[in-house]
Amino acid sequence: TNWYIRRSRDRFWAPVDGGGDDKESAYQTLYEVLTKIALVVAPFTPFVAEMLHERLVRSQDGAAPESVHLESWPVAAEERAEPEFEAGIGAVQRIVRLGHAARNSHGFKTRQPLASVTLVTTDRSLRDLVEPHLELLLDELNVKRALWAEDRTEYVRHEVRPVFPVLGPRFGKRLRAVQAALAEADGDALARDLETDGTIELELHGDSAGGPGVEVESAPDAETTRVTLDASEVAVRLVEKEGMATEGDQDLLVALDTRLDDALVAEGLAREIVNRVQSARKKADLDYADRIEVRYRAAPELAETLATHGDWIARETLAVGLLAADGDEELEEAPVGEHPFSFAIRRVAPERS
Repeated sequence: TNWYIRRSRDRFWAPVDGGGDDKESAYQTLYEVLTKIALVVAPFTPFVAEMLHERLVRSQDGAAPESVHLESWPVAAEERAEPEFEAGIGAVQRIVRLGHAARNSHGFKTRQPLASVTLVTTDRSLRDLVEPHLELLLDELNVKRALWAEDRTEYVRHEVRPVFPVLGPRFGKRLRAVQAALAEADGDALARDLETDGTIELELHGDSAGGPGVEVESAPDAETTRVTLDASEVAVRLVEKEGMATEGDQDLLVALDTRLDDALVAEGLAREIVNRVQSARKKADLDYADRIEVRYRAAPELAETLATHGDWIARETLAVGLLAADGDEELEEAPVGEHPFSFAIRRVAPERS
């Protein structure tokens, strides 16, 4: 999967003399998956499967069948299954999807580190699944720590509002009473009722509800009328606590703390600089192992970031040097947000021993 490729990038890129068994294991796992996929998809995408077979199998083993369609159907190695591990990774991926959705809805790039994520759920088993993979979760969400909670109302509340084009014809002049009843009710309780039953009940105060097709139940108090609304007649809106970005499903809420201090801002700027340099490497068609020198001109905020995070930026971009450029050097403009930044990269030949 794309997840495996991305998470194994450091293992793939490890030096030949320093990667050891971990580097070899990463490649062998990928090789086995690709060759088995070629067998499985052969009936549906015969030409793609044939290309994979030719390049991955026949290129390594001349005695292998000439065509993927002459191979035997693969047999699952059930002894390799790790259901608990798979469930844990699946839970992490679920949280990451919700966390990324929360970031996107609030315009926070994944490159910007955040202080924490709070995972709100009453499912105790979820924590047991996730805890062994917590470092992976923190890295994927780019947060410093993970917290657990059970009460959603500390982070979000629900507002249930009428859908006027639908309820208008039904209630006529009583629509304002419906709106008032929704505003006075417990929005979280209404949202739960909609989720479990698909309907909510309201008490309208005053004369009997009017409008064609209105089914009401009169309470003992003649001034009160009970009505039922279904999910198509109301809209549910999540209102977040200030400083939070949230996204959730039926039994999990992911709440990101979006408050930024100077250290988090600086780290985010460092990641943006890395992104600019990596894009320049790709544009220059450099090999992933090529070393480079970076010369730059930067706004004071970025210059400070380069001084503070320079070692990390150099490691991430394989730069042997990050050097302030002379005033007359020609550099490519690549602003980071509102901060001016320009730079140039130069491939550096490896030192000979």
